[in-house]
Parts: sequence; structure tokens; C-alpha cells
Amino acid sequence: MEFFPRYGDKTGIPGQEGKYLPADFSLDFKIKSNSVVTNLDVSHQEMTYEQNEDGTEVSITIEMCETVVAKDIVISYSSEQIRQPQLTLTKCAKFPGEVAAHISFIPRSSEEHEVEDEEIKHTDANVTEVDDHDDPEVANGEFIFILDRSGSMSGSRIKLAVEALELFIKSIPSNSKFNVVSFGSSYRFMFDESKEYNNENMQDALDQIKHFKSDFGGTELYMPIEKTVSMNQDFQCPRNVFVLTDGGISDTQRVLDKIREFNFATRVHSFGIGSGASAYLVKEIAKEGKGTSTLIADNDPHLKGKVIKALKLASKPAFTNLRIDWQDNAKSVKLCTPAEPYVPNVYEEEPFHVYAILKEEDLAASSVAVTLFNTHEQTEDTVVLQIPAEIAESADGQDFQLAAKHFIEYASRKNSEVSEQEVERVSVKYSVLCSKTAFFGKVKNKTKPTEEMETIQIPIKKLQKERFNDFDGMIGSRLQCMSKRSVGMTRLIDKSENLCLSSQQFSTKTKKKGGIFSAIGSAIGSIFGGSDEIERDMCPKRVSARCPSKQAVLSRAYQGQDDLDSYEECEKMSTPEYKSKNEQEYSKQSLSSSKASSSASSGYTEVTDFQDSVGFFAGLPAKFAHLLDAAVPESVLESLYDKADAQRVWVTILALAVLKKHFADLEDEWTMMAKKAEAYLKSMHVKKYKQEVKNSIAIV
Repeated sequence: MEFFPRYGDKTGIPGQEGKYLPADFSLDFKIKSNSVVTNLDVSHQEMTYEQNEDGTEVSITIEMCETVVAKDIVISYSSEQIRQPQLTLTKCAKFPGEVAAHISFIPRSSEEHEVEDEEIKHTDANVTEVDDHDDPEVANGEFIFILDRSGSMSGSRIKLAVEALELFIKSIPSNSKFNVVSFGSSYRFMFDESKEYNNENMQDALDQIKHFKSDFGGTELYMPIEKTVSMNQDFQCPRNVFVLTDGGISDTQRVLDKIREFNFATRVHSFGIGSGASAYLVKEIAKEGKGTSTLIADNDPHLKGKVIKALKLASKPAFTNLRIDWQDNAKSVKLCTPAEPYVPNVYEEEPFHVYAILKEEDLAASSVAVTLFNTHEQTEDTVVLQIPAEIAESADGQDFQLAAKHFIEYASRKNSEVSEQEVERVSVKYSVLCSKTAFFGKVKNKTKPTEEMETIQIPIKKLQKERFNDFDGMIGSRLQCMSKRSVGMTRLIDKSENLCLSSQQFSTKTKKKGGIFSAIGSAIGSIFGGSDEIERDMCPKRVSARCPSKQAVLSRAYQGQDDLDSYEECEKMSTPEYKSKNEQEYSKQSLSSSKASSSASSGYTEVTDFQDSVGFFAGLPAKFAHLLDAAVPESVLESLYDKADAQRVWVTILALAVLKKHFADLEDEWTMMAKKAEAYLKSMHVKKYKQEVKNSIAIV
């Protein structure tokens, strides 16, 4: 929603960040639910709400605002029956003889898994960012990790990536399948096909990962992505792919199109490591792959925890192999989505929708059966819904348009059996644009304007000074290759005062650096921040954004300042003596943080190294070996069917207690191994195993 013009006069209501609203405004929303609305959360404090007597309707209002809303307005609610399957029928005068059907429900893995309604917190985070809220259960699946091993991953990046990958392999849920793909200029699968997750295969993978180096050349992502997402898969093990890279690629759209083509069955999660990672690539991969995205700074000690959080979310129980049986109304269905072969996997606590358009005259008082495979229980679940006797009236035909929209999306996929003529017919009939019906028209105005055109000057802040050092290495060679495409840029740089080189500086650089290529290289470097060798005299915000390695220094020096009053302090920070001193301080801090994290990690790994791929712990390290002398509690023995498993169960409970007591600060790293252990205890029918772990903390 656009509240103010991009360029306008500074009149009206003052808003955030110096922006102004040209008039007063108020907003009204109304929520209508089939059952009582029990929870409500709005993203702005200025909102007020009122609920009707039966609780099924809520009116939300923003009165005449005195400030501009700078964020999206987000309203979240839940109701008593929001998770129960519902089937609604509507008809509209615009589409006589037809009925729109909408099936909606939020699947749950089991009745035992109760999910409490909690207030939903909204932040500035991207919607694809990892959120592990409310996922107490994990299920098996197929997990494939695609690791960038190009030359730019050398040094600390490949070391951290390998450590994160090792932890990833150890944290995979039992009864799963897994594989690892290395890529650079070429790609290589660790196994010809995903292997069963057991002790032998897990150790084989860990042994190979220890020898991983950044020796795969460039960064070519399309082929490993294409090969991975297009492989046949077992619906009992839904596939999740994890991509870790530190750079960008030239065929981004090609990669995204391939991920979108298979996102109904394969979810793709992405990690960008280092300042050179393309934020656009990382976020769009997750968006098109319906996964999560995470950007990670160099030497980030929390890399492993962030990778495990993504695995945790991907391990939620899924519902696959969906089938819809309209029974007696099968002949009346004109269109229905989703449909084979593009039926999506649905994960627990995610809303699921089925849209259809039926012939009203053939509609029978029957039922609809929706069948899904539950990957957590490894069983098929069927939901049967009765066709409502009453059909609601709709003035705008929204359900018809939703059905048409999803049908067009389905028909637009590759290998769809729907003809282009049918897509065009549906698009026109229900007023839903598609690639075949959307167009721009231009009409030439032959009459002269009655008023004079007004010229508006938009100022661009000019940099005070720019000093450039020689480009060398990979950046320099890439710039040399841009000669054929850079002729226009040369003229632009020569004539523009607002870019980084004036005509005098351009002439000087051309003479000193050996011609036009060096000038282009310097200009491009100053615009895009491609090298740490460029010294910049500019606003600290821009320095911080382009030079992450100096971010800590800048935040200390200019904390709380929005702009510099002068460039004197910035000039001081540009001196070699100042930079050298603070870069050493930053390196010491990073090294200290890394060592502390490594030391703590090595502590808990001594415990988790005893975990079997099934989930139980076979023992404890020497430091905690004395705990094994304690007798198995009666409450544990009473729960077991086979008392021979008592010692193994008790060791697993003690291991969980040790992790929670001594390594709580690193729980984000070992949390999936703990969940695997809890799943084992549950399979052994240990009653109240979480309470047993809590009780054991006192003795460890």
C-alpha cells in the first residue's frame, strides 16, 4: 500500500524517516470467521478492534493517523475451528450455472501433537527466514546438502562450512535418506543416489567430508540444482535441499526457474556466506523453493546453529501423495487444483487449500475425500467432508477467481496437459490475467499540452574524494574482459559529475593506469564495492555496508550518528595507520570469538559422538562416565516393554541432561540430535521422558 508519493512537497502529516503524507487517512478491516475468533495480533499499536457478540466477526480500525506507516500492515488471527477441515460452496451471478468449491485445513501429524495458539510476533525479518516456532516433532525425509567448493571458499569459509556440514550429517533424523553434492566449475555427488541414514553411511560421509577443499574452480550452480531437484523421489521421504554458497552466478534466473518448476515436491533452503554472497540469489532461491534463507557473515561462530535451525524446520512432519476423490460429483468437476502430477507436499501447521469449479445442475448431495500420506506416522490419513446443503451467494466471485488463478499457475508448468487455448479461456472468463492475456497498450496523444512541462531536479549526493589503488587478481582480470561492453560506460563516466570520476580524474587515471580499462575498473569498483583495496572517503553507513570487515570499527566510532557533520573523522579513518590498527583489533576479536565457540563446541561433541544414527546414546565421555553408576529409576523401568533396553534408555536420558545442563548456550547446534534422542525414547514407550530428563539434570 502506497501512503505517500515518491517525490512530493513537504506538506501534510510528518511521517517516519522525513516522509510526509499529503492527507489524513484511516483504515478499516473486518474479519469474518466460521467460528469464534480466539487470538488476534496486529502489527501496529495504533490499531483498535471490536468483536461482535458471537465472536465470529472482528472489526479493526486505524483512526486518523498522525504518522506514516513504514511497515506492512500484518493481521494474524486464529479461531476455534481454524485447524479443522472445511468445505464451502459459493455461487455468483457473474458465472451462472457454476459453483465454486473451497476446501481448507491445517494438517497435524497426530492427535497427541497438540499445538497451542500463541500470540504471533512480527518482526522486520524476511518471511523466508528460519523460524523454529512450534515444531516439537521431527519426521524422516531425504536431505541433500549442496556445498560450494569454488576457489573463493578457501580459508576460513571452507573450514566453517565443513564443520557445519559434519554437524548437519550427525543431526539428520533417523530413517531418512541423505546425500552431499560438491560444486564449482563442475559438480560431484558423494553417492550415486541418496543413501539410507545409518551408522555405516553416516561415518562414510564424515570421513569424506574431512578431506573437502575449495578446489572446484568457478561457481556453476545450475547443473547440480537441475540434477538434484529433477531426480525421482519417494513420497514417504519428502526431499529438502540445502544450498551453501559464497558468491553469485551469471544465470540466476535459469536456476530460479528450475527450482520453481519442482517446488511442489522439493523444497530448497539457502545460505549465503561472506560479503561476496549474492543476497538476491540467496533469498530468491528460498522464495522459489518455498524454503528458508540465511545470510551469514565471514567468521560467524553461529553458522552451525543456523544450518541446524534450517534442518529443524525442514524436518517437520509432511503430508504427501495427496489425492482428492469427489465421489458422486466427479463428473460435475470442471476444474480442480492442485492436480496430478503437480500435487504439493504440505508441512505441519501450514494451511492447505483445494479450489474447484463445479456444474451446479450436476451437483449431488455427496461427500469429498482428501487422502494424504503422513510422514511422521508413516500412515495414510483421509479427511471426508460432506457437500453443504446450502450454497452461499458471492457478489464478487472471489472463490471463482482464486480457483482460476491456481488453475492457470498449474497449467503454466512444464509438461502440463492443459492446452494454451484452455488457459486463455479460463483467464478471460474469470478475469484473471496470464501471460497470454496480459499486455500493455500505448495511445499517442496528438494534442499539444496546454500547460508547460515542469522540470524537477533530483539531487544526488556527490562523494568528496575518491582514491583508487591498482586492481589485481580475479577482479582485475574480470574487468579486462568487459572491454567490449564498456564503451558506453566510458562516455558516461567522462561526462557525469555525479559518478565517481570527474573528467579530469578520468583523464589522469587513463594516462597513469594504462588506458581505458583501468579507468573502467576503478569506476566499477567504486560503484559496486568490489575490492577491499579501494579507500573510500564517504558516509560511514556506506563504508560499513560495502566493507563488512570494518563494520565493528565503524559501529564503535559512529554509534548513534545518522550522518557525518564533516569528512574530517572519515579522512582520519582512511589513513593506513588507523586502518591497520583497527583491522588487527577486529581480527583479534574474531579469532577470540571463534576460539571460544570452537572450545565450547568441542565439549558437547564429545557427548554427541556417542549417539547412534537411530538416536540413542551408547555411552558418555570420561568426564561424565561416573553418572553411569547411578541406578536406573523405577519410573523408567516401569515404562519399558523390554527391560534389556533399560541401560541404553537411561544413558540416553543422562546424555540429554548433560547437554541441557552444561551446553545450554549451544542448544541451537545440538537441538536436532536431542530431538532424535527424544524420538528414540518415545519409540521405547518411556512415559514423560521430558520430565525424566529434567529430573536427571540435578545429578549431572
